[in-house]
Amino acid sequence: MKLKLFLAACMFFISLPFAASANSYPDRAVTLIVPYPPGGGTDNVARLLAMKLSDHWSQPVIVENIPGADGVIGTQKLLRSAPDGYTILMQLNQMLLWKAIMPELKFDVEKDLALVSMIARSPTTVTVSGQSPYKSISDLVAHCSKSDCGIGAATRLTELISKNLIHTANLTRTVNVNYKGTAPMTNDLLGNHITVGLPSASSALAKHHAGTLRILAVTSKQRFNGLPDVPTLTELGYPVTGDAWYGLMVPKATPPAVINAIMDGVKTVSTDKQLLTAIEHGGAEAIFSTPQEFEAYVQEESSELDRLSAKFMAAKQ
Repeated sequence: MKLKLFLAACMFFISLPFAASANSYPDRAVTLIVPYPPGGGTDNVARLLAMKLSDHWSQPVIVENIPGADGVIGTQKLLRSAPDGYTILMQLNQMLLWKAIMPELKFDVEKDLALVSMIARSPTTVTVSGQSPYKSISDLVAHCSKSDCGIGAATRLTELISKNLIHTANLTRTVNVNYKGTAPMTNDLLGNHITVGLPSASSALAKHHAGTLRILAVTSKQRFNGLPDVPTLTELGYPVTGDAWYGLMVPKATPPAVINAIMDGVKTVSTDKQLLTAIEHGGAEAIFSTPQEFEAYVQEESSELDRLSAKFMAAKQ
């Protein structure tokens, strides 16, 4: 009996520092790592989110851009940081492909990262030039079934979607064309150097409304609120899906109480109209999930990406 009381007392006192740190979190500046260059859609939302959290917490939230190696460099910096909630990462779901295409990595994002909240989700779009004769997916498939076509992909995730679409629609004369970023792909699309591209809605929406690009379909499971008249590939008979999302993560050893404190801050600012408008105008849908919802979503998506990667992708040599 005395031993049980002693052990219970030890556990109580050990937990006190974590409880105190969570109750006072944050009591100093927080760093939000964006593992991509400044100026992109993820960076823009991260900076506005940082400003809103800073106002709510009355502590600075400093965005630090650490680009390189498809987001790996910034993620590595997070993993080297103390698991205390004072360094947070905003990462994209293309990280779920790393184990398939970069098996040499010394970490596993699913084992080494704790998920805090999915902030927003943006569907990939099937997009042609505004001057293109193709007005629908059926037009596009009919053409690419009998003529040579190229599908532009700017990320590893959209490369996977491209190869899946080519396979599903039986486009035997169509090839995937990889680009080092959305900008060069969009330029080739506008110049009619490729038939079709797969930019995210966040990249294509403004040009679609301006008429310089034409979005024929989206790869989300349901229609995208920002493009209610644009069908999904699935409803057109091509079960090809794949959204781009970004969310907040911390090192796995971060105490649950600290993760909950971060989530409480995110939940508070999630109703901010300026933040919601920025996400919507950026071609994305605000999500602000709980850690549990985020974890369940990632587990399901990761299993599907593992299956598709084994079928369509090869690791870097």
